[in-house]
Amino acid sequence: MLIFAGFIFGQNTANLTINISNIQLDSSKIFIGLYDNEADFKLKSNAIDSIVLIPEKEITEVSLKNIPFGIYAVAIFQDLNNNGKLDSKEFKIPVCILSVDTPFVTLEVYEKLFTCKEDFDVVIAKSPFGSHQLCAIYSPTILPILKKQIENNNHKIRDMLKLTKTKYVDFEDDEIFTNLNKPEDYKKANIG
Repeated sequence: MLIFAGFIFGQNTANLTINISNIQLDSSKIFIGLYDNEADFKLKSNAIDSIVLIPEKEITEVSLKNIPFGIYAVAIFQDLNNNGKLDSKEFKIPVCILSVDTPFVTLEVYEKLFTCKEDFDVVIAKSPFGSHQLCAIYSPTILPILKKQIENNNHKIRDMLKLTKTKYVDFEDDEIFTNLNKPEDYKKANIG
């Protein structure tokens, strides 16, 4: 499953549009939750907004409307065994990660990352500005490392990357990795 997200701003709120592709078409549901604090996200409860849907197309667009400005995390999973849980043992294929505040990253970026995957645990985009850990492909081989990091209360991606076989893929253009956080950033970029 590949996920792209972007904000459209109103006066004090924004609409978050999420595009989900590579969906398996069967009777399984897709769960989407929006969280505004770490405790609720860790528990996967108390989402401030959520959607459950049975997809009808391999590419689905979902919108969460009138979200107050703030910092959020989005959890999305397709429940392939219909038990209502995110089963970590189902994490058998690489996962593409993209931060919602980088709207210029394209599918071609991920195609390039995927062609460089080879035998690496993590493949990360890198531009002249620096590396982009939230524009990356993460393999299931990192699961034991992630579990150990969480047990040690260490949530730093860079620390986890030191323990994995990581490849950085060079991109010449910084612009596609531009980080937009505020309405004025979107206005400057002429979107929204």
